[in-house]
Amino acid sequence: MDKSEQVWEDLKARNYIDSKGKIQDLLRTDLKNNEVDLPE
Repeated sequence: MDKSEQVWEDLKARNYIDSKGKIQDLLRTDLKNNEVDLPE
């Protein structure tokens, strides 16, 4: 699995995006609060 797939799967697992890739409000909120941790 390449890095982009890892990030995609992580975002889906955290409910930051839906199965179609649409950004959810939770991601917007966490971005505003600097609370998003992405896999390295």
